[in-house]
Amino acid sequence: MRRLFQKKFVKYGVISAVIIIIALIIVFKIFGTGELTMFNSKSITDWKLGGSVEGISSPEDGESADCSPFVWFDEDGKTGLRNEDTGTCYYMSKYPLTNAGKFCVTGFESPERVYSIMGIRVGDSELDAKTLLLDSGYSVVGGGLNSMRAVNGCITIELLFEHGSVIRIAAYIN
Repeated sequence: MRRLFQKKFVKYGVISAVIIIIALIIVFKIFGTGELTMFNSKSITDWKLGGSVEGISSPEDGESADCSPFVWFDEDGKTGLRNEDTGTCYYMSKYPLTNAGKFCVTGFESPERVYSIMGIRVGDSELDAKTLLLDSGYSVVGGGLNSMRAVNGCITIELLFEHGSVIRIAAYIN
């Protein structure tokens, strides 16, 4: 009797573990946790996508925040922090886009070489940048002669090119 109980316990334990693992994979896919973690670990920015900026938990906080050399902006329905001298921007909104979401960094764009997204920097070759994104699991979903838009889960990356080199990098949470 005890052996029968142990076999059933092991059987149902394995089934339960498999169900939990599948549920976690589904949750990570829905909320993009895996792609977001991979993106942030392979990128160099002041603030992480999906992360918070100290002292800013709402647009009202942003207006009075001191994040020098960045200043708060609110225009064309977009809010965030911008470096007026370089043009680097961090867009902020609720993520996920619900009332329950937290106010965080949901986008980044820059023409500066000091930053990188997925290892791509301004000045890199267009071919190397495209190859790196494709090798990292991104799918090309748009672009043109001098641009590229690629998506992996909840992350969209946009690159602008001129004369075969990257001139602007951008990344957004979908």
